[in-house]
Amino acid sequence: MSLPKGAVATVFAGLLLLAGCGGGGHDPGQFYTNATVALRSGQDDESEMVAMLPRGTPVIPVGQVGGECTCWKVETPQGTGWLYTQFISLRLSDSQH
Repeated sequence: MSLPKGAVATVFAGLLLLAGCGGGGHDPGQFYTNATVALRSGQDDESEMVAMLPRGTPVIPVGQVGGECTCWKVETPQGTGWLYTQFISLRLSDSQH
């Protein structure tokens, strides 16, 4: 069985939200970018770029998964904006390995 493009990211984001990971109050190092990616002011590719985030940039989810795309609104050291969930990974603590 294969899932449609983006379905894995949607399921992952949904599980994180159900686990209480979709809002503020998280350890700033809990989530990070898994590639170099553009932080956008809105949920589409035509939105103004806020910053180019290098791989490994810590992100803090501050908003729900967007309706226009599979995105999270996040805070980063470079500013606040939207990222596709496929570019966000969860860093497990040493106790979870």
